[in-house]
Amino acid sequence: MSFEAKLKNLLDTSIDSLIAPTLIHLTRQAVLSGRKIVLYGAGEWGLNWLNYFRQSEVPIDFFIDAGIGGTGVTRKGLPVHLPDEAAKSNILLFVTPVILNHDPKVKKTFLDGMVQMGFDAKDIYFVPFEISRALEMGTACLTNASKCMDVMSMLQDSLSKSTYYDFIESGLKIKPLSAPWFDAKWQYIASELFELTESDYIVDCGAYTGDTVLQFAEMYPDVRGITAFERAGYV
Repeated sequence: MSFEAKLKNLLDTSIDSLIAPTLIHLTRQAVLSGRKIVLYGAGEWGLNWLNYFRQSEVPIDFFIDAGIGGTGVTRKGLPVHLPDEAAKSNILLFVTPVILNHDPKVKKTFLDGMVQMGFDAKDIYFVPFEISRALEMGTACLTNASKCMDVMSMLQDSLSKSTYYDFIESGLKIKPLSAPWFDAKWQYIASELFELTESDYIVDCGAYTGDTVLQFAEMYPDVRGITAFERAGYV
């Protein structure tokens, strides 16, 4: 199958069939049993997960955020509560911030604090960095399909790709994220990834190659299963 055909096939695929459909089944079952679905973290990745759940017709009841939560605070129409003010029972809580999903010691400290405030550890799931990154990549691709195609076509040309990477490398202010599915010269990704500027070689916040766009649906096979979400009770 040609690159163009593979990319078109990917862009025509619903995002909820690419990332963690078992999670959707779990949350729908929880809703049917009367439990509330809650997201810890109302930052960029929390909003990505909110959009994902809404696209999949799973209602999210509220955010919890120790940094910005409080009376009258909302994000995307949902209240943002402080941990000690939020409902603590009959919920399913997904912890989205990367800082709380990267280091086992940080996770345990966070979990201990939540339990001390009255939360049940078995109701808390940590969302692995890899899955949130896959969701972010998928959302950027699937919601910017036409721009994505333009960028991919441009980067198929070796001279354009080389010129673009030289520009990106010369402007790096932070070390690129190093991971098996990332090109060595990648920067961090933002939702505006495919927004072209007046220079045809500049794409906001990162660089994709065709192969990398296709990889996001395939990396870490267990993103399709709930086992990819680490139960807090097992930290």
